[in-house]
Amino acid sequence: MAFVDISAMKLTGWWNRMALFEPQWRGRSKIIFLDLNTTVVGPLLPLWNVPGEFAIYENDPRMTGHPGKYNSSVMVIGGGMAGFVWSKFDAHRVELRRLRLLAGRRRRGSHRRARARVIVSPRT
Repeated sequence: MAFVDISAMKLTGWWNRMALFEPQWRGRSKIIFLDLNTTVVGPLLPLWNVPGEFAIYENDPRMTGHPGKYNSSVMVIGGGMAGFVWSKFDAHRVELRRLRLLAGRRRRGSHRRARARVIVSPRT
């Protein structure tokens, strides 16, 4: 287990999770990310053996009432994808944070939901 000081990345709140994709400190290492409030009740080896470059926890609609929603409290990130995701995020971080703030204000100010989607593709 390694502890990394991410304060130089100037990320706050939820955006701190983006540091998981920053290749400068992690190289091509595979990462299993668990929120601090996640309770582990079994072995983690199945997570380590997840195929592919990225896996994220899918909410159980019976518990949340929201089918098809994902929860970033449990993620597996392969080494090959990290640099790509970080570079796309870093290039657009100011815009993404602005859109997120606007969406939050609209949600609090009315019952409409504003959604900002960023689609990234390794081909671009």
